[in-house]
Amino acid sequence: MPEAEPIAESEVAAKGADTLRLLHAPAPGYAEQCFFMDFKKEKKIRVGITNECLEHMKGIYLEYDKSQLPWFTIWKMLGESDYVIGLEPGTCYPMSRERAKREGRLVTLNPFESYTAEIEVGIVF
Repeated sequence: MPEAEPIAESEVAAKGADTLRLLHAPAPGYAEQCFFMDFKKEKKIRVGITNECLEHMKGIYLEYDKSQLPWFTIWKMLGESDYVIGLEPGTCYPMSRERAKREGRLVTLNPFESYTAEIEVGIVF
């Protein structure tokens, strides 16, 4: 993953910033954590997740053009019943429309207008 300073979406997430790039066994009472990333130096972004313990594959990756999808979010929920990590490139961070507009990140489309972005999804063997 390219270097970027994570922006914690909440105080709970801020407490987990040091372990952002690590996964652990499901934990009771784990509260979801969301981090916004801006890969400022990169034009072509490649992010992924790997697990060396897997037998037939080692992980997955996403590759995309930052000019098409300028923002990136890592969402972690490592609880006992909900265990998931989200790697989410986007046109803005996943936040309320009001907040995105206030922060100058809201992308809007006019009626019948479209937006196209390309993402390569691959497997790491």
